[in-house]
Amino acid sequence: MANESSDELIDWEGPIAETFELPVGEGKGTGYYVMRGAFDKLPGESWNGNGGGDTDLGNPVASIGKGVVIFAEDSKSTWGNMVIIRHAYRDADNKLVLIDSIYAHLFEIFTRKGEEVLLGEKIGAIGKSGKGERSAMLYFAIKKDVFNPVDESDPESWRDHYHAPRAFIEGFTQTSPDR
Repeated sequence: MANESSDELIDWEGPIAETFELPVGEGKGTGYYVMRGAFDKLPGESWNGNGGGDTDLGNPVASIGKGVVIFAEDSKSTWGNMVIIRHAYRDADNKLVLIDSIYAHLFEIFTRKGEEVLLGEKIGAIGKSGKGERSAMLYFAIKKDVFNPVDESDPESWRDHYHAPRAFIEGFTQTSPDR
């Protein structure tokens, strides 16, 4: 029901995002590449700096749009430090839609649960996995089914519950007044 929701069905008092940008490279991904794309072993994307390895360790990670932080702590898993932001936007039919943006493997977290964030606001820094055995990177996903848990072990369901991040963001090409 997440993307079919009307305003009457969504209890949302937070900000409404008018556009979205990538979480790295000044919103455009400049200086970064996707190591692993969406739905290739995970529902999100793994981003690394063009220099590879740990060259992006500590680089800023930004919110993809206006929203409210719903999780900001150590996930106690291989995801390590993680931030999840809930965003609301209006679709082509002017219906209110909610999504969650997920940022994992963070070195530091610069926000906390309950805070409102703006497009491009620094929410963390690129880090390593929870156990530190990988090179620095950002795992980034956009969950479209915010009201239901997802069985992460079922790749066949990922496309039903997640957006391909870059494709989703490319759908919002207008110049942003959000900053």
